[in-house]
Amino acid sequence: MDRTRVLGPDHPDTLTVRHNHAWYLGKAGEHAEAARLFADLVPDMARVLGPDHPDTLTTRHDHAWYLGKAGEHAEAARLFAELAVDRTRVLGPDHPDTLAATVNCESLRSWPPDSRIGSTSSA
Repeated sequence: MDRTRVLGPDHPDTLTVRHNHAWYLGKAGEHAEAARLFADLVPDMARVLGPDHPDTLTTRHDHAWYLGKAGEHAEAARLFAELAVDRTRVLGPDHPDTLAATVNCESLRSWPPDSRIGSTSSA
């Protein structure tokens, strides 16, 4: 990526481009690849921006989301549960992002009967 070469791998704009790349791959149906890219991105976001930064939390959400879409329901539910705890601590229990993580976690934990993840994708 040119941003990596010009700005460096830890520049916030580079991280945003990486996030957007993974997100659009997921939207195009490449769920497993999107989940892999998000998994690689989460530690970099946490290191550069901090573990409680809104962009880091969103990246964690999207990682869990695309894991679920890729069929990794148990792991996605576990990540959503961890995210819900952190979002509750950072944002409060009634924040929409906290509620989205909680709803997605419960949806995946009850897998099946409903074969869909909730409709609370970020971005």
